[in-house]
Amino acid sequence: MVQSWWQAYADWRKELEIDGLAWERLFRYMEAVKKAPFNLTALQGVALWEKGILDSLAVLRVIGEWRRGMDIGSGAGFPGLVLAIARKHCPITLVEARNVRAQFLLRSAFDLRLDNVVVVNERAEAITGAQKSYREQYDMVTVRAVGSFRMSVELSLPAAQVGGTVVLLRGARAEGECDQNQEFVEELGGRLAALQAVRLPSWPRDVRYLVEIKKVAPTEDRYPRVRHLGV
Repeated sequence: MVQSWWQAYADWRKELEIDGLAWERLFRYMEAVKKAPFNLTALQGVALWEKGILDSLAVLRVIGEWRRGMDIGSGAGFPGLVLAIARKHCPITLVEARNVRAQFLLRSAFDLRLDNVVVVNERAEAITGAQKSYREQYDMVTVRAVGSFRMSVELSLPAAQVGGTVVLLRGARAEGECDQNQEFVEELGGRLAALQAVRLPSWPRDVRYLVEIKKVAPTEDRYPRVRHLGV
């Protein structure tokens, strides 16, 4: 059982092309999350590694590399900081409204010597709405655990450039969420491109999904309409 568990990890590392330095940094980052003097995440033990780090790394199955990325509602760093570690030559902006978590992200990026990370301590709707320097500028945007499917779409698509990709990390209801919100995605300039299941080594029946959305047209200026989300 232990051998198969570690073999599964080795398979993930090989598939996603995670080099030795990045792998070591992922373990250091996981220890920093555990030792944080405040509650960053409810995940513990194997769940922290798999449902936090491996789940985040799964994004690389959709987008292996990017020129300019954004992660909305980064929290403890899932998936944004994990992706920054895995692809240290790909720049990514981590958007986090809660100051204590934003400071943790800054400290972690410094300690891990990640020069591809920018942390923005602001609400997502504020920067993807009013600030043109963040609007339709990113070829890769990720969103995980920030609320409803519609909220995730409305926060992320305005940041993506035409031709770019948004990846939503969703739970077991993702297929139904896609069916119910296809017209809303199109209204914001997106197109649902793919739905990919993610099965983690220790939870093979707990299926999670990557929702891939292509940005095919500019988003109207009135989006995002959401306010005061604290994302």
